[in-house]
Formats: sequence, structure tokens, C-alpha cells
Amino acid sequence: MKREVRKVRIALASPEKIRKWSYGEVEKPETINYRTLKPERDGLFDERIFGPVKDYECACGKYKRQRFEGKVCERCGVEVTKSIVRRYRMGHIELATPAAHIWYVKDVPSKVGTLLDLTATELEQVLYFAKYIVIDPKGAMLEGEPVKRGQLLSDEEYRELKYGRQETYSIPKGVDALVKDGAYVTKGQDLAPGIRSKMDGVAFYRFPRKLVVEYLERDRAHLVLPEDAWVEAEGYKSGETLAELEEPFPVAAEEGGVVALRAFGGGAVLWIKDPEKDEVRAVYLVPEGAELKVGEGELVEPGQVLFELKGELRVPAGVEVPELEAEVEDGRVHLSMTVETRREVVYEVDPHMHVLVPDGARVEAGEKLVGAIDPEEEIYAEAEGIVHLREPASIVVMKARVYPFEDDVEVTNGDRVAPGDVLADGGRVKSEIYGRVEVDLIRQVVRVIESYDIDARMGAEAIQVLLKELDLDALEAELEAEMKSPSRAKRARARKRLEIVRAFKDSGNKPEWMVLEVVPVLPPDLRPMVQVDGGRFATSDLNDLYRRLINRNNRLKKLLAQGAPEMIIRNEKRMLQEAVDALIDNGRRGSPVTNPGSDRPLRSLTDILSGKQGRFRQNLLGKRVDYSGRSVIVVGPQLKLHQTGLPKQMALELFKPYLLKKMEEKGIAANIKAARRMLERSRDIKDEVWD
Repeated sequence: MKREVRKVRIALASPEKIRKWSYGEVEKPETINYRTLKPERDGLFDERIFGPVKDYECACGKYKRQRFEGKVCERCGVEVTKSIVRRYRMGHIELATPAAHIWYVKDVPSKVGTLLDLTATELEQVLYFAKYIVIDPKGAMLEGEPVKRGQLLSDEEYRELKYGRQETYSIPKGVDALVKDGAYVTKGQDLAPGIRSKMDGVAFYRFPRKLVVEYLERDRAHLVLPEDAWVEAEGYKSGETLAELEEPFPVAAEEGGVVALRAFGGGAVLWIKDPEKDEVRAVYLVPEGAELKVGEGELVEPGQVLFELKGELRVPAGVEVPELEAEVEDGRVHLSMTVETRREVVYEVDPHMHVLVPDGARVEAGEKLVGAIDPEEEIYAEAEGIVHLREPASIVVMKARVYPFEDDVEVTNGDRVAPGDVLADGGRVKSEIYGRVEVDLIRQVVRVIESYDIDARMGAEAIQVLLKELDLDALEAELEAEMKSPSRAKRARARKRLEIVRAFKDSGNKPEWMVLEVVPVLPPDLRPMVQVDGGRFATSDLNDLYRRLINRNNRLKKLLAQGAPEMIIRNEKRMLQEAVDALIDNGRRGSPVTNPGSDRPLRSLTDILSGKQGRFRQNLLGKRVDYSGRSVIVVGPQLKLHQTGLPKQMALELFKPYLLKKMEEKGIAANIKAARRMLERSRDIKDEVWD
């Protein structure tokens, strides 16, 4: 049956269409086995996909001859048919990630860029993983401005929006911080000597090297003063005046025992202990201004002078008297007072240890302060006290809100919250911002790091999503309205976009098809591999480009399955995009891929199709056949502008088949043979022939 082709339409192919064309997926970069010279399974010349190498013979040789035509060998999986099918059977490669078609990216103007209203530079930055493009901003704000769909973000901007901005500052060993843990700092503020914050935010210590505990101890102490010298009060703070004496006044021991002293500023607290049982028999407050008459560990007798009071007497630094009882007898005041003393103990914290209490926390005696792998290295509080963290290994400044809580936390680390979402304490504590949650059980706070659940991506995948979500009807209406703008530049840009939008609508093609999910593999006979003298092989450049693409695609699939780091995945995706670019149009972007043995650029699909040596002009349209001619254009002064001159002899030769038929029809010649003879003898040509 004769089939007449009236027209050929070139259009974008959908992924489903490419899979429909294909007879199988090419999964391996191998071509042929160099020992057996047979095509490799799942490779670029696989007989199961592209058909048998020999007519009516499967790969293993089980089925031979035409009588088995159409049968698929159960052993090797090859269909028994003519080998000519290897000229038109196609395969395909399933890409691990979408890749943009370079024709629609690098064309001027870029079809993809024009549709998405992106410049050529912006489009390349997204496709080759230099910048993110926003798919869904989710209400994100950047530097006080709302983030828009289609906006480009640098890596730093994206991470700030997605995970919150934070800066980490290393603090040298032996250097203490100048800000407290949990304090709000401003940009330029000193965090430690020589270290300044680059942003506003809340500062948190990481891995403090020292833990200082300010122990609070209470004792019931005694002091005897001259009645007329006593400065009466209900309690005293550090440094306040207790008495003003004009003459020295001795204070003697009421009980005998061993002296224990703890100095505080210019004064002290003095204990007299039982030398055998280590029990405290008496406690005395030694004010600043008093002169001690005994020393640490000295054995004293009842009535022995312990210290002598002189001049102005003050409460020692680090000592407070919150309440007291006074009894006056014989011109003397006997004070029985509660004495609160503060002493600092410094604990070294090694890197393998972890602090379990926050800065400023009040701890009880026996409470664990520092945990460690070795129980003997753990640190416990000696008494009631206040914890101070010192010399952090680093300080983290983050853009966050801090919410203290008392009871149950209703969120977990990594949760995303919006304004009004409950954080803790049965709804009493709520978030005021969008952000990511960090629960700090040690500090007993919930930190909401200001961030957004923004959807921004890189590469052709991002472009494909944006193209897929385009509403061509709505965009057409928007551009038609923009065409009425008074700005000439806006009208020109809108006109270009409108032309492409209408072209897509009229053709039925979809914009997302400009991004490839599947790459078609040409039939092997169109990219042959032949053996030459010396046992070597000559192969089409396309095979090298396909092999390069398959290698990168397989490597990316493997890395994705292994959960490789994002940076490695991103680099592999970029390399896959470059491999697809080289296959379609080598050298269109950047340096061309060259032959390993020379600097000759490999011929890509575009090179094979286009140009004077391309498939169309060289093979399909430029064939040398009968009744075709070459022309040389020369001046014809006697001709009009709409006329073309043609030599009579050439006209006779070019139109010979038509002339022979017409001459027979009009009766100028009796038959075709007579007509041919008449044309060969030019003198017999009648005027009717020329007419």
C-alpha cells in the first residue's frame, strides 16, 4: 500500500511519547564485548532492545531462519526478525534527575527564560546549581521584604530562610566571654576579646571549658559588741557597717576546740570544732576591721581571745546577714545571726564531659553538674549554690526567640511552628514567629529560630516545576493587559512572551516538555561501531557522548541511594545536565567535549542534523539524482525583477519527463519514443514545445 506524506510536523516530545518510541532502557555504558564482538546486555547496542545483528537469528543462536520470525528467544530475550530494524528501533535513558533541553535554554531569546520571565544569566544560575529559585515562598521575609515566587536566592540567603541565620564564633582557650549565656547581642558587639558579632541575635555558649559554682552556705553565728558602738539594724548586706568602736574590744571563745577559718574579703567566718567528732561547737562572724588572734587548726581554750574589734566594723565581702536576734546584757550586745556566705569553686570541664546545668541555675547539694563517660569524673554540687559557665569553646549567635517553660513541652526538635502555635505549658507558651524549634531541656527553654518552610530548589527540576505550574490562559490574559502599558520596554517584553505562550497553546505542546526526564537513544545503525585494520574499532561520536551520559546518570543514582551529602549530589546533578547538553549540542555552552585522543570536538546530535554536512542538507535534501541541476546566478539585463532566465538546453533536460508526456497528449509526437527522438534532435523541436 502506497502511503503519501503530505507534511511533516516537528514538535516537542513528552516523556510518555519517548518511552512509547523506545524498545527498552539502556542502563549500561558498554557497547560490544571486545572478545566475542557481540553487543553487551543492557548496553548501547543490546540486541534485546534494538533487534538482532543477523537476519532472523537470535543472540544465542537457538532460533535461526525466517520461520521463527516474531518469536522472542526465552534464553537471550532477542526477537527473531530482520536486522534492518536496528536502523529504526530506539531505546531510552531514564534520567536520575530532570535535565533541561539546551535548544530551549540557549536559544535567542531563550524559550524557557522568556516564559518564566528570567534573564539568560538567571536561568543558567538556576540550571547549573549556582542559585536557588523560589517555588513557594510560604510567607517568607528577607530583610523586611516578602519573598516572591520565581525570586533567585543565594545559598546563604536560602539557608537563612530555611534553617534560620546563625553564626558560630570560636573562643581561644583561656579566654572568657564578654557576654552571658542567653544574652541578646547586637551587630558589632564584642563577644570576647577581639571577637565581634556579625549579626543581631541571642548568644548561647557551646562546650564551656570551666564551670564555676558559687556555693551559698548558712550558719548561725555569734558576735559580741559594745552596746554604744552597735549600728542597730534588722539585717546587713556585704559592706554595711555593724559597729563603730572607739576602743579595742576583745571577743573570747565560749567553747574550746579546734579553729577553722574561711576568709571573706577583709573578714572571716570562724568555726570552733570538736577535735574528735568534727562537730561544730560555735560559729563567729569576724567583721572587716577585726584583728585575728588565732590561726587555722589552732587548739583554743574557753575564754581565750579569738579576735579583737577595732574602729569601724563592716560585714565582709561575700557575707550577708539576712536576719538576727540581739540580746543586751551589762552594756554588751550579744548578736545571734544567720550568716550567708558565698564561695566560688572552679571545675575544669574536658571535651568528653557534658555540662548538665545552665548558666545562672540554682543547684542543691548532691545535684549532678557535669556528666562523663567515667562515673569518677562526674561532678556533683557540694552544697546549695549558683552555677556560672565560663570560657566557652564557641559562642553561637542565632536569630531566634527564646521561650522559658515550666512543665510539659508540646513540640520536639525540628518541628516547624507558625505564630500562635502552642509550644509548652498546656498552651500558656505560644510562638510569636515562623520558625524551627530547638528544645533545650538543660536551660529549660524552647528556642524558635526564625525560619520558613520555604520551597526553593536548584537545577532543571526547579524549572520543570515552575513550567508545569504555568497557567497559559491566565498568563496570556496578563500579558495582553501588559501590552497596553505606556512603557515601550514592557510592551516589547510582553510581546515576546505572548508569542511563545500562544505558540504553546496553538501547538498543544506543554512547556514542561522542554525539560527532559527521558533521553531517547538513537538506533545503533545510525551510530555504528566498526572494526578497522589492526583490531581497533572506529565508533560514532554519539556513542562516546551517550556513554558519558550513562556513566554520570548511574553514578548519580548510586549516590542518591546511598544518601550522599547535598553538596556532592548537587555537583553530580550539574554534571549530568552538562552531559545532556553535550549530547544534544556539544559546545553550545562552555568548552566542547573533545575526543580523548585529540582536541577534535565530538559531533553531537545538533552537529549531525545541522549545517551543510548535516543529515538534511547532505543526505536528505542534497541528493544528486536525475533531472536536478546546479545554478549559477548571473545578471540578465533584459529580464524584469520577477523573471528568471533559464537556458533552453537546461530547460529541456530538467523538464524532459513532463515534456515527453505533454507532447504525446497534444499529438506533437505519436508516442514517447518519437517524442524523445524529437527532443534529441533539437532542430525538430516545434514551437508548440516551447509554449
